[in-house]
Amino acid sequence: MEGFAKMVEDGWRDSPRDRSNALRNLTGKLKHLKNDIRVWNKTKGNSNRDVKAQLKLELEVVDLCIDNGNETVEDNKRRGEIVNKLQDIDKLHALETTQKAK
Repeated sequence: MEGFAKMVEDGWRDSPRDRSNALRNLTGKLKHLKNDIRVWNKTKGNSNRDVKAQLKLELEVVDLCIDNGNETVEDNKRRGEIVNKLQDIDKLHALETTQKAK
């Protein structure tokens, strides 16, 4: 997950501090970090949906070229790359769904 570690570090560093009690300080930092992770997760999910939609459009264009008989080696290679990226996104989504079910 790109950017997750940096987001956690920044969230931990930027969270409010309560110097009166160490346990209260830890609890506050964890709550702040939990909210940051929720926001990051939602934006990351939206980003994956946008990427998937863009890849599907690209796949349609490449498939149209192939169906018309105007295919090149690059078209076949590009089609394979697009399909692999779509499968990776689907695997990630399946993994996230499985983790949510636990």
